[in-house]
Amino acid sequence: MSRTRLIVSLTAISCCIALAVVLAVWTFPLKAAPRSPQNPPQSGVAQGVSGGISGGVSGHVTGGLSSAVSGGISGGISGGVGGSASSDIPTVYNNSIWIDTVKRGPMIRQVRGLGTLASEDSTKLIAKVMLPESMTKEVHANQTAAVSTEKGPLAAGHVISVSHAVVNGEVAVDISLDETPRNFLVGGAMPERIDATIDIEKIDDVLHVGRPVHGAQNSTIPLFKIVKDGAEAVRVDVKLGRVSVNTIEILDGLKEGDKIILSDMSPYNNADRIHLK
Repeated sequence: MSRTRLIVSLTAISCCIALAVVLAVWTFPLKAAPRSPQNPPQSGVAQGVSGGISGGVSGHVTGGLSSAVSGGISGGISGGVGGSASSDIPTVYNNSIWIDTVKRGPMIRQVRGLGTLASEDSTKLIAKVMLPESMTKEVHANQTAAVSTEKGPLAAGHVISVSHAVVNGEVAVDISLDETPRNFLVGGAMPERIDATIDIEKIDDVLHVGRPVHGAQNSTIPLFKIVKDGAEAVRVDVKLGRVSVNTIEILDGLKEGDKIILSDMSPYNNADRIHLK
């Protein structure tokens, strides 16, 4: 048999094989295995192999099977693994949490305590406030204070004395009201309990944010930072500095403009990421 006739014969045989394969695919199309939500990689492989073989055989028999199977498997695995979000990530509703934004600027450090009003003379009222001993280390005379009742602000004042005696872990601080409300001067009933806030320090140009439910001065704690335009929050370690009544200094872990969750997130201690809805 001549070389030319041999080539012609081989070509004819190849064409017959190709035609048989194409007819088989058309007559008995391959079907992807049913998708199993608990095993997405296998589902992806099945679909990828099926689609790859069909497309490869139809388009180009020679070399088509090899490239189609290879591409189908890799594409199927990739699509199967990354196709859906993990159901292990908990969902938290926005109306159940308190969010604040990290700011840069001045921060006033304050301490706060409860007490009562006492009359020093016919024109002066004194707020006698009890503070934990640890909070009085930076409290001294002439510091600005604000006194309020459960009904709202009462008057501004200033510290006039800090006791040296410690009773049950607390120290007495006296605050003189700069102006006495007129109704108290004419026999009005004294409030049973007052709330006093004392300004102990003003810090300039620091990062600060609302005080988290859990977060002590000079400590490092995990907080959830808002990401993806509010769709999710991720856990980050934040180093805290000086603390005030309602704010706290940020030393590391956050930047200006970051939004964090200040609420108690202890139910999600095992989660590094949460969905927000």
